[in-house]
Amino acid sequence: MRCSERLLVFGFAFNPYDESVLSLFRTDGSNLKNILLIDPDPPRERAAAIWPNANITAAPPPSFTNSCPIQVRLPLQFDL
Repeated sequence: MRCSERLLVFGFAFNPYDESVLSLFRTDGSNLKNILLIDPDPPRERAAAIWPNANITAAPPPSFTNSCPIQVRLPLQFDL
């Protein structure tokens, strides 16, 4: 995470008792510029307290209303 500029967070509440994770975010996430929170009730204020200079956006999780909840478009490409 130290070299990353973007972070995608799924359903993490940033609760104070998650000390180890919050500490990791603070120390190793200092270069983050863009944070995307995927959560039905995104904790924007808590994330902003950790990354005050980052652009924090949020989106709800996808709703799976059809018979096939996961759709994948091929080809998949991952840059390492």
